[in-house]
Amino acid sequence: MHGFVGVRAVVPSTRRGRRCSARMGLHVEAFQAAAQSYFADLAVLHKYIGIPADVARIEHPLLMTSSVALLAGIGVKLGFESRDSDSAERQRSLHKILMLSFLGVCALGFGGGTLSYAMQQKEIWKSIHSQSAVALILLLSANAILGISKTRSLHTGVGITACLVLGAHICTGIQLLFT
Repeated sequence: MHGFVGVRAVVPSTRRGRRCSARMGLHVEAFQAAAQSYFADLAVLHKYIGIPADVARIEHPLLMTSSVALLAGIGVKLGFESRDSDSAERQRSLHKILMLSFLGVCALGFGGGTLSYAMQQKEIWKSIHSQSAVALILLLSANAILGISKTRSLHTGVGITACLVLGAHICTGIQLLFT
C-alpha cells in the first residue's frame, strides 16, 4: 500500500485538520481570556491610582495623535525627500531613527489602547481598530526589515500601504472616540 513495512504512514486527514484548528481556536480563546483578565486588573490599578475616567478615555488618542503627527509625519516626509536630494544620507538616517521610534511607540500604544478598552469594560482585540493596529505594527516591522535590506521600491510601497492602514486606523479610532 505505502511501501513501508512496520512504519505507520502519515496520511492527511480532514478530521485531524479540524481537530487541530479546533485546538488552535481553544488556545487563542484561552490567550484572549487571560489577556482580558490581565488588562482588567491593570484597569483597576489605573483607577486605584486616581486617574479620572475622562482623562483615561482620551489619554491614548492624545498620545498617539502627537506621535503620529511628529514621528510619523516628519519621518515619512524625510523618507520621500531622501529619494532625490543632495543631503540624502542625513535625511535617510533621520528617517530611520524617527520611523523606528514610531514603531516602538506604536507597540506601546497597542498596549495603551488595549488598557483603554479594558478600562471602558469593552472586549479587547475584537474591534476593527485593534485589528488595524496589529496590521500597522506588522507592516512597520516588515518595512523596517526592507529598509535594512536596501530594497527601496518595495520599502516605499510597503510604507505607503502602512500610511493607508494608519489612515484607516485613525478613522476607526475617531469613530470609537465618539461612541
